[in-house]
Amino acid sequence: MGSDVAVVIEHLEGKVADISFEMLGKGRELAKASGGRVVALLLGQGVKSLAAELGAADAVILTEHETLAHYTPEAYKQALADILKARSPRVTLVANTAMGMDLAAGLSGSLGWPLCAYVKDARIADGRLAAVSQIYGGKLFAEAEVEGSAAILSVLAGSFPADAGKATGTPEVEEVAPP
Repeated sequence: MGSDVAVVIEHLEGKVADISFEMLGKGRELAKASGGRVVALLLGQGVKSLAAELGAADAVILTEHETLAHYTPEAYKQALADILKARSPRVTLVANTAMGMDLAAGLSGSLGWPLCAYVKDARIADGRLAAVSQIYGGKLFAEAEVEGSAAILSVLAGSFPADAGKATGTPEVEEVAPP
């Protein structure tokens, strides 16, 4: 999975958040540039049916457990860190939401991977990952080339078109037990 792009799917009350579709669309673009696949990471309890909505992904890794029924930072971080350690994607996209900011920082610390927050754009060219972050409330944009073989990007909602991630398709679903 070293050239793959992982997308952490955010959902609430049985509905996939639009930011997840935005990230799937951008993930497709990044995966094409890196020669990898888009892998959706879906955690929760009773969320298997949501995998059918993730047609822009090549694969869905599904982890279901009662401790994941409602978002808690520690449970989600532990489950995702376990998956990410085993798969080592080139890029992991996390929504820059109340849930995602907490999760992205925790994952970065646990895995020792760099984190770029408030991302408005990203690209991979010649194997190099670059991210553009919005700072000072959108008054400035900072571009950073992200070092290392794996990184986490915390993506701002509205940065990419959600329609790009609403493709029809049937991704393979792999069920993974929680740690």
